[in-house]
Amino acid sequence: MKYETLIWSGCSHSYPTGFYHEQYSKDIDLNTEPVKWITPSYADEFPNIHTVKDAQEATIQKAHPHLIGKTLGFKNIHNLSLPGTGIEAQLRKVSSFIIENEDKIDFAKCLFIYQIPALSRIDLLKNPQTNNGFNFYNSSMREEKLGHEFIINHYDFDYYVAKYLMYLYEYKGFLESKGITFLPFENIEEQEFESKISNIYPYEKDESIIINTLNNRSNWTTEFVKFPKRSELAKKIGIWAWREPEFSKEISTFKSEGICNDSHYSLKGHAIFAEKFIPKLKIKLNIW
Repeated sequence: MKYETLIWSGCSHSYPTGFYHEQYSKDIDLNTEPVKWITPSYADEFPNIHTVKDAQEATIQKAHPHLIGKTLGFKNIHNLSLPGTGIEAQLRKVSSFIIENEDKIDFAKCLFIYQIPALSRIDLLKNPQTNNGFNFYNSSMREEKLGHEFIINHYDFDYYVAKYLMYLYEYKGFLESKGITFLPFENIEEQEFESKISNIYPYEKDESIIINTLNNRSNWTTEFVKFPKRSELAKKIGIWAWREPEFSKEISTFKSEGICNDSHYSLKGHAIFAEKFIPKLKIKLNIW
């Protein structure tokens, strides 16, 4: 096989969110905090796991990134996903990982698969800062009324969608300069992707406004340069729409299994995801 190292990133759908009650306070010691499984059957599945830290390490092995990597024979698998975050936080972590391992990993044999999160998610700091470092809002700015003054006076939904699409294209160049193969994906059917791109990456304003004004704040410019169309950026980024038609019906979630009202993938759901994703990945890369 050409590849030895698999890097995977994304949000809570790539991280095994929901397996147990999660504690996000930095004051809690995860090494001693008792794990509280979302269902008794998971306690049976992980019989020797007692702390949240141990649960993190055990469940990450059961999430689809590791299942995919193990099945395909990757020597090294790194799930760098960050629940509740967007592109900026996730790729900052990936970049830091790359810098940290520049002399340890053969990047020519490295595949980075990226589950693209909602482009409306941004980094927004809470003040005052905590003694433990930075304090971020941990949610989508589109869905939660966080940082009221910022949202009212400074936040523009279309700006961040456009900004992060461009960032993905720029980041692809960074990865390729290191020799890393980049495979960003969306959970949508291939034949639907282009026709539904305005739903996947929506603008509130007409797209022509973004195209004509984002790069041209005033007439004080030597050249008028249009911002690219969403469809053009998606093609240049190489976003992969891989999903099978029946995926949504077949994938298991905590909600569909009646465990709780959480739509994240269950233990069974992660296994189904890996089962569906692997043959598509083999065809896409044509190396197995």
